[in-house]
Amino acid sequence: MIGLFLVLTLLPPVFPQSVSTDKSSYTPGETVQITGSDFPSNTDVIIQVNDPNGLVKFVDQLTTDSSGTFASSYIIPEDINSGDFTIYVSSDGTQEQDTFSVGSNITTTTITTTAQPIATTTTSVSGTGGGGGGGGGSSSETTTSTTTYTTTRRQPTTTRIFQDFTSTTRITTTTVEGDEGQVGGVNYLLPIFISLLVISLVVFFVIKKKKSGGGSGGSYKKLNKLIKKIPRQRMSEFQGEISLAKAAIQRGMPKTAELHMENIRKRLR
Repeated sequence: MIGLFLVLTLLPPVFPQSVSTDKSSYTPGETVQITGSDFPSNTDVIIQVNDPNGLVKFVDQLTTDSSGTFASSYIIPEDINSGDFTIYVSSDGTQEQDTFSVGSNITTTTITTTAQPIATTTTSVSGTGGGGGGGGGSSSETTTSTTTYTTTRRQPTTTRIFQDFTSTTRITTTTVEGDEGQVGGVNYLLPIFISLLVISLVVFFVIKKKKSGGGSGGSYKKLNKLIKKIPRQRMSEFQGEISLAKAAIQRGMPKTAELHMENIRKRLR
């Protein structure tokens, strides 16, 4: 018995360690408060948060206080996937864990307005007829008949979907077919207008580029053709004008480059 007592005395104490969060479920953008208790005092612990796919999303390292507790926080990113997340806390070869869930911050509300009568027209057609006397009698009979036609027009059914993204509200309106055919719909002229505008701008810039000599590429071609016309023995004489023309082309100044090239032509004549 004495030996058993000594063994139990020398063994390190066992701590009922625990890890918890302030809530069980969160939405993107919220902060998860992670706390631990009953850990060894003044001991380093490593906190790790894994997403539903097992990928590490957060790591923190800190030291417990004198009572064996610690506290940490993890801010959930806005673009993170929803699902169950796992917290792992490692300390002195032991590991504790806890879980929390992250849901979507999108709230969808659907409001549907059913078709209602907006106009009712009633048409009555009456007819009157007389009956002849029968046998030798002198009596007569008058018959009146009435037929009623009712026409009802209805508004189209409209469904509105409201989606709330924390601070932003997006409203999508869809109009479906009512009693008298489809009303509303997508404005298909806008994409066509945008396409025509883009094509017009492209054609405009292409024509403008051709009129200006094809841009810097056209100016370089003109300058190279002009350089080929300069005799070798006179090349140093035109080196200054050539350098100025090249600099003007590089800076996007085709008119200035053309002036320098014209000076070269005049001196070659």
